[in-house]
Amino acid sequence: MTASSEHLELLRNAVRQSVAALTVVEVDTVARANELVDLLKFELDKRPIALLSLTAVPGEATRLVDESRKITGAWHSGAGVLFFVDDGQKKGEGAPRFWADMNAQRESWDALKCHIIFFLLPSNYRLLLQVAEHLADWMPLKLHITDPADAYGYEDKDRASYQSAVLSNSELTPKIARQQLAILEQQLTVALHEGIPRKTLARRYYLPMFEAAMSLSDLHRAQSLRQKVQEKDLQAGDIIKWWRMNFWLDYLLYRMTSAESWADKLNKWANKTGDESLKANALHNLGMIAEERRDFEEAEDWYKKSLKISERLGDELGAASTYGQWGLLAWLQGRVEDSGRWFVKSIAAFSKTRDPDRANQGINNFLIAYQQASQSEQRKLKQCWENAGLGQLQDAAARE
Repeated sequence: MTASSEHLELLRNAVRQSVAALTVVEVDTVARANELVDLLKFELDKRPIALLSLTAVPGEATRLVDESRKITGAWHSGAGVLFFVDDGQKKGEGAPRFWADMNAQRESWDALKCHIIFFLLPSNYRLLLQVAEHLADWMPLKLHITDPADAYGYEDKDRASYQSAVLSNSELTPKIARQQLAILEQQLTVALHEGIPRKTLARRYYLPMFEAAMSLSDLHRAQSLRQKVQEKDLQAGDIIKWWRMNFWLDYLLYRMTSAESWADKLNKWANKTGDESLKANALHNLGMIAEERRDFEEAEDWYKKSLKISERLGDELGAASTYGQWGLLAWLQGRVEDSGRWFVKSIAAFSKTRDPDRANQGINNFLIAYQQASQSEQRKLKQCWENAGLGQLQDAAARE
């Protein structure tokens, strides 16, 4: 998951609860800012919202505060969201004066008692930090959503499909996961006090907190959060993520029967919908379960089926994962040379997909297999390594 996707997930979670807050989001285009506003409207349901244009010129700060007061005057405290979108106009030398005025009026902004989100282009984002540093300090959430791959390239213009495509990733970095948990815990306390319905709690809080706990490998916490979610309370778009996370939690807890049931659900759903990418992943997971049970023949059968689909789809990342898992399977069977060959394929594929962490993991696994190989096997594996364009084998060994 890219940093922009992670920050988008944080922004999505931040607007779910009715709270007064100041948030700033750096964007690369005005069009992206407007698309993000449209996207967030789906989270706001019937809560009041308003959208204003921001032009960084002298005197504009006072006008924006006055107009914002008029708009939000009838809103319940914390209920509404006020969006400001940088209009992208040339600011000249007046922009620093505008941000100095914004800084001086920070208490006026805070007094509006609604969630205010500023979408700023890079030049104004820098001026906010440099000139309006005290106002910036009052913005605990500073996000950056500037990667074109995260919001463009989808031919389907249906808004629900677009939203699903943008938010489909589920992996969070540890830093973002901790931030997400901290934000959601605060919001959850308020939601419980307000008596928010169980279904809303499950979708807005417990499910994303479950995801964050899994990203941190906090299995005890993940297990606790999972118990607070009933599948019937989730929206249709969350079910696949729910099944996947449950698979991984049970797999990591060595509850293979339960893990198998989740993988089987995913496989059946893939068959029903014709989602071949999902099917390849489900078959791979079934192979991992068989491997844990030491049913090596069955595991190999699952990996073979998964790999056939991934290679046909051109899914290099999915294929790389199966290459690596097949390498572990061969190693468990004592087939050291075969193991090394699969690891080489995995390393080459992960390097091609620019996944250095998993490429390095593959290198470590290869070196273990290489050290256990006979001299004749080592010669063959060295040749396999060099034929794959991975450089000199001694360089990898030196890194280890």
